[in-house]
Amino acid sequence: MKQTFFDWHLSRKEPVICRVSRQPKYLKYENPVSDFHEALHLNIQFAGERVKRIGSELVDQKGISCTITAPWEPHKTAFSSHGALLLMTVIDPATLFDSLPGGEEKLQKIIALEPLQRHRLIAKYLPEDFLLGIVTDLYSEETVNELIRNFHSGEKTRQKTDSYRSVCPIWEKWYVILRLFVKLLSAVRPEELPEKVTLSYSELIRHSG
Repeated sequence: MKQTFFDWHLSRKEPVICRVSRQPKYLKYENPVSDFHEALHLNIQFAGERVKRIGSELVDQKGISCTITAPWEPHKTAFSSHGALLLMTVIDPATLFDSLPGGEEKLQKIIALEPLQRHRLIAKYLPEDFLLGIVTDLYSEETVNELIRNFHSGEKTRQKTDSYRSVCPIWEKWYVILRLFVKLLSAVRPEELPEKVTLSYSELIRHSG
């Protein structure tokens, strides 16, 4: 399996990047290419279906669904029968933690969960209508509806799907993304999380070097 490292060049002035992408079909064989990066990954699938590999686990996503990938955690779309539409965001972890005073430890515990357990917790507390609302707040309801309509009809979009970038100013993007994490942290109960946070991927790589 090929792994690709991405440096998104995030900073406190630009702590988040948002893009919409159309994932291709992977029918017979698992997609051989995965990637990893220091940024935290938040993806909202708002049409289609796919099986995502996060670390060593497979996460089955159908319809509107959300995944959070920890820093340095290898991930990829492994299989997909019909393709999918995704809101892809990469987030600077340090800025995110600083923006959640008192919530840093709880978020660390969430992203330290095994991928399947993490996905089930996200699905439990972030309903589909809320997730779709995050996408439309970033891209407008008109754009999102066009993308979904064209996806289901098989038509081509007005422009390349990955060129649909949010026109919101950076502070507004940050507020929208932060709202998702605030909702998740507020809903998850302490007993659903581990007592202690295990080593992060970044710490494991640093110790192995």
